[in-house]
Amino acid sequence: MIETIELVKEYNGNKAVNGASVRIENGNIYGLIGKNGAGKTTFIRMIAGLIFPTSGKIIINGRNDEAGLSEHRKSMSFIVETPYYEPSLTAYENMELQRIGRGISSKTNPSRKWLEFAGLADTGNKKTGNFSLGMRQRLGIAMAMLSEPEVLFLDEPINGLDPMGIVQMRKLINDMNKEYKTTVVISSHILSELYQVATDYILIDNGYIIDQFSKKNLDENCKSYIEVCVDDVVRSAEILKSKLGCLNLNIEKENRNIKIYDENIDISAIASQLVKNDILLYKLNETNMSLEDFFISKVN
Repeated sequence: MIETIELVKEYNGNKAVNGASVRIENGNIYGLIGKNGAGKTTFIRMIAGLIFPTSGKIIINGRNDEAGLSEHRKSMSFIVETPYYEPSLTAYENMELQRIGRGISSKTNPSRKWLEFAGLADTGNKKTGNFSLGMRQRLGIAMAMLSEPEVLFLDEPINGLDPMGIVQMRKLINDMNKEYKTTVVISSHILSELYQVATDYILIDNGYIIDQFSKKNLDENCKSYIEVCVDDVVRSAEILKSKLGCLNLNIEKENRNIKIYDENIDISAIASQLVKNDILLYKLNETNMSLEDFFISKVN
């Protein structure tokens, strides 16, 4: 449905997005994963047509000309950063303001329909300026769904939400995808939460698209690793490399941890070599790689 080819956005000689090539297929939930400043919002803004690429192509349903992109963007909705709402109006009044401004028919009362879907039907005369952050986020999604878009982009939708708000947002995203077949692209750096909803992942770091894969691929490729907690991570890493041939290591100095991703390494041999070299060993165990671990292994 959506494809980008070598997409670049440059500001004052710095590339916020650098050669991004991705494919977004119909009906999936994509997690756009990256640290703050990785280029997620810039990438979404280019898809939305809010900013123009420095170079590269955006193709939507086979069209990459301006007329075609403009036409196909009508079947998409975007919530970039903070959803807009008028704080002095109620949720329904905000919905009606959006509906009228976008020329959407009132015949089926879509404002009521989507407020109910978002769990905001009982807010009555309460002004949106008095809504909680979670309620405002859900109102933003209700407004975005007024046109029943084929694709919905959400930029950091769970930032600042309390646990209940996160659960409600997760349910809303899943319901949109299952009930209305909406393709959803969620940018976030909260990886544990993305794992709960995403069917596919796009990794971005320093403007580069590092990888794109399905949840099935992730589960198949998230191999186990050995975690070691020691008093001297630098010397321990040198010992593991020289004595056991461990080359695929991730060193966490602040936690005094070393994660070993090499295969066929005997855990007892690790303990033996470290103790033999007077390394104080606090913890040694084997565990499965999480999405966070996988992301770290890709960007390091």
